[in-house]
Amino acid sequence: STDACVPPLSARARARAGGIMGLPLTALVHFIAVESRSLYLFWGSFQSLARKIAIAAEMRRELGDDYVQDWSDGICIHNQTLSDTVECVRAGVHEAMWTLHIDEGSVRHCYRHGEPGFSYIGALNISATAVIGLFLLSSLFLLFKSGAKDWQDGEYLYFTWSLGHTKVHRTFAYILVGYTVLAVGAIVVMAYMHNGADDLFLQPEQLIKLTWSDAFSLVFGAGAFLSTHDPAFHWSDPRLR
Repeated sequence: STDACVPPLSARARARAGGIMGLPLTALVHFIAVESRSLYLFWGSFQSLARKIAIAAEMRRELGDDYVQDWSDGICIHNQTLSDTVECVRAGVHEAMWTLHIDEGSVRHCYRHGEPGFSYIGALNISATAVIGLFLLSSLFLLFKSGAKDWQDGEYLYFTWSLGHTKVHRTFAYILVGYTVLAVGAIVVMAYMHNGADDLFLQPEQLIKLTWSDAFSLVFGAGAFLSTHDPAFHWSDPRLR
């Protein structure tokens, strides 16, 4: 028969054929779930810094300078009234992180009650999410452009090794670093601008004392996306693909 004259497809050819038809795109799943973990951790660190500043500033606004500290989720609070206040502030901050304008009733009453207006925490979180999202999308674009479908295929391994050397990836990495430096600088500038004018921000010295390690970690973390980690062999050899 005619089918007997057709040689069987290799495992690599079957994987590519399946990828073209939509299944399985294991390279895409692997890249999103595994190779991009550092980007998700960086995003989480950015959100953690934003939450820390917003919660501490609100606790200071409500209770005074003695309550400027890291009110992270893991902290143990023995006073039930204070614990309820912190939980309510946390919930309000979480809502404010996803809006650019705070209206009366738009977030929990425990956060910026009686102080409607521009959501600084929202602008920081949304802009960071957009920049990090663009960085991820640029990498996914390069992945689709490479033609790699199977995460066990040499083509995909070559893509992951060469990604850090591509012009597109390095351009977006520089954008990420630049944004991080500007965002951290803007936070400090806003603290000085609002110092003595209102209670929406921490005082500059309070801000620096509370977040200096987080800020440095973010900047150096962003810079890590510019570094390349090549394997200890000639990975660009065409025979490996």
